[in-house]
Amino acid sequence: STATWNDISSATRAGTGFIAELDIDFAEEVPSHLGLTDSDDITVAIEGELYLEGTGAWRFELDANDKGFVEIAAPGADFTRVVAAENNSVESVTYNVTAPGWHRMRAAFADTSTNMDFRLRADSPLVSGGLRDFESDQIRARVDDLNGFVADGFEDGYLIDYRASTLADGTLNGEFGADPLGLLLGSASWSMRWSGQVLIDVEGDYVFNVESFQGSRMWIDGSQVAAAFDDNPHNLTTQLTHLDPGWHDVAIDLTKEGDSSPSVLRVHVESGPAWVGETIPADHVRPVMGRQVRWSAMDSSTDVPVPEGGSGSRLLLIDVPANATPLAIQAAYEVDHPVRASVSVVLDPPVGGNITLLAAGSEAGAGVFYRYATVPAANFGDAFTFIVTDTNALDLQTGVLSFAGITLLHGGGTAPFPTTYRYESAVRDLGEVVARGTVRYTLRKLDQATVQVRTCDSAAACASEPWVDVAYGTLPSAPTRRFAQYAVEMTSDGDIATGLDSIELSYSVLAGTAAPQ
Repeated sequence: STATWNDISSATRAGTGFIAELDIDFAEEVPSHLGLTDSDDITVAIEGELYLEGTGAWRFELDANDKGFVEIAAPGADFTRVVAAENNSVESVTYNVTAPGWHRMRAAFADTSTNMDFRLRADSPLVSGGLRDFESDQIRARVDDLNGFVADGFEDGYLIDYRASTLADGTLNGEFGADPLGLLLGSASWSMRWSGQVLIDVEGDYVFNVESFQGSRMWIDGSQVAAAFDDNPHNLTTQLTHLDPGWHDVAIDLTKEGDSSPSVLRVHVESGPAWVGETIPADHVRPVMGRQVRWSAMDSSTDVPVPEGGSGSRLLLIDVPANATPLAIQAAYEVDHPVRASVSVVLDPPVGGNITLLAAGSEAGAGVFYRYATVPAANFGDAFTFIVTDTNALDLQTGVLSFAGITLLHGGGTAPFPTTYRYESAVRDLGEVVARGTVRYTLRKLDQATVQVRTCDSAAACASEPWVDVAYGTLPSAPTRRFAQYAVEMTSDGDIATGLDSIELSYSVLAGTAAPQ
């Protein structure tokens, strides 16, 4: 925990993966999606950003096994080590946040033997309830040089019991056996979510074909275009969707329930102006999760006793974005009881009345049973209670609620991109400039952009010169001088970033005096 970031970042990396939370537990296993081959004497580095929504004193808690540290950089500031832990300790510190918004974060944790885990929690001065985990929309990372989808893996069907995430850098055309994409999900029952942004080059009306074993569903820009999320094989044709050139949000789910045979997900363009008969090229996908279709989840595998003739309950509290728009609710539970017929299961949602998931007499036999349920989106909220009742008070039998899980599908949350961004070029030596020409540029997903220019007599002098706004196709009003620099300020809605493809600043120099470029 006394190592510097340079010590760690200069080491050879085995691989890169994604996480959707800062509660990471590798147990005694090899971290399968990071390219590692050993489970001991390994180090994992984490880089990204944290969304800290308010100013004031924050309390951070780090649980690192065997050791680890966290460093944070406030907007415009350098990194500082906030908390470090070693010898399997849990450390808590106070950190003063002076500006709300995204803060760069880097961390590392190492393991010498047995279990390996890392958990960072925070207590915000604006949110009651004490320490809480960072949700997926409160963490982000740059993906400039990465292609593919973010793949979220769940240990049970229907996006229940989240396990881990990774980068799916291939195309959506493959078979998946046990532990798909190296995620330790098992073989018979699991589910996956692929999400990313797809670059459309040619505008037009697109229809996709989705072949899956078992169920699948697909969204484009927040609109569901295919829906067959069950335990049957499907070959679906999506509804026609008009796509403009540029980036579009895509999310696809695949479920596998109670079947150990290989699963299948194949997505190709059925009709359209491009890629007909082909899957979406991997180099046209970036691992950015749009905020139209996201998930939040909570589960518990701690046994809850169900006494004879009585009830046991499990409350699940889910961190849901304040601006969430409900899409769907999926629930799952597991009960172990020697007389299944005497068991009833009721869900108490945060909105609306209680929902009977299992009526007494619906099950037969004895022992463990695991069931899924779809709950109306109208019951959406952050607190769900599972209530299991033994309806027979005379048979001297008791049981347990051994698992309860809720996954919410929703829109909303924090935008994946900054809504404002400024780029400043290096200072350029142009030579003996005698005339300045027009400024032209090309932008993608244009919401708003301001181009500025400044000139100076030396490279060092540019820092003190004022910036001059220049409109597209016009001459900058800055003086004609040897050194020049430009800047671009861009804004967007945060869902699709504005991009600068090219910029041209023309000028004329005295013959034979142009500076080498």
